[in-house]
Amino acid sequence: MDENLLTASMVSVEGKDEMIDAIAEFDHKISSIQKHLAVSYGNSLDGPGITRHGERLYKEYLVTRYANKRIQNFFRVEWYDNLQRYLELDLSCVFTLDDRRPPEPPQEKIMEVLALLGKSETDATGCKECGYRSCREFAYDVAAGLTIPEMCISYAMKNTLNYLESLHDMNEKLAHARKSLRESEEKTRLEKESALQASELTNAMLEKLRSGVVIVDNMLKIVKANMTFTTILGDDAIQINEVIPGLVGADLNRLIPNNLVSLFSYVLKDNESIENRDVLLGENLLNVSIFPIVKGKVAGGIIRDMRAPEVQRAEVVNRITEVIDRNLEMVQKIGFLLGEGATDIEHMLNSIIEFYKGENNKK
Repeated sequence: MDENLLTASMVSVEGKDEMIDAIAEFDHKISSIQKHLAVSYGNSLDGPGITRHGERLYKEYLVTRYANKRIQNFFRVEWYDNLQRYLELDLSCVFTLDDRRPPEPPQEKIMEVLALLGKSETDATGCKECGYRSCREFAYDVAAGLTIPEMCISYAMKNTLNYLESLHDMNEKLAHARKSLRESEEKTRLEKESALQASELTNAMLEKLRSGVVIVDNMLKIVKANMTFTTILGDDAIQINEVIPGLVGADLNRLIPNNLVSLFSYVLKDNESIENRDVLLGENLLNVSIFPIVKGKVAGGIIRDMRAPEVQRAEVVNRITEVIDRNLEMVQKIGFLLGEGATDIEHMLNSIIEFYKGENNKK
């Protein structure tokens, strides 16, 4: 490589700032310079594999010793013959224009990047930690897609702080959510325990009742039933109850006759209660009251076996009371009618008597 400034075809540049300046100058005046550019950062003694810290003269000594060692095995005659053999080798080359430079980004895009970095058009110098001479040049390459905003130290630090703040906020929200979840779980646990206690109390009360009680859903599946209801239905229901306690999930259609099923369907559909309806179940007479619990979804029924002594006594008293009440009402109506008739007759007789008294006085 010729080092003569008049004939040399290569320019060598060292140093970070000099390297950037040389590249920028070549970019604008390559057609005038027309030379190869060799750039390096630092001295050649600081190349790859060389320790960064050390004495320069000692490094030169190591390089010189290595070069002398290689020269000892250098065969000059062989080297000369090879040089003569390839002296006439055609090393000419032809270059074709293949511009790989990206298109210039629009001014609006550059301004957007500057705003993203927190810079302005007047920030011409900047800190240069990114390797660019100004923030605008850095924004230019970001807009062109040659680098990323995180190469800016201030932008990266700001993003890190924002990330830490958002992480702190997220941790606080997470802690609050965990606390709310624990409170919700505790509340759910207490409600579950209360519901379980209420269910146990309800079951105990249902079992103490001497009337059959059954609760069904809109599919006529049994939700809950007491033992009295199972006993009223007979042996088949008792056997099912041994396998499925409380007949939970059993189909009402398979346990009671169609006329009684129709009453439950009516209550679920029309949301109206049925009270004291007498229904035959085989040879047994049942007194049935059915009422809606949840409109269109859940209904309950109270069934009494009229054969049971306590039911018979209560029913006899109840029905005698109803007959007495109806008779008293009827007697009251008859008395009212008779009272009105007697009053009218009295008025008529008094009128006749007054008329005859008047006639006698004239005579």
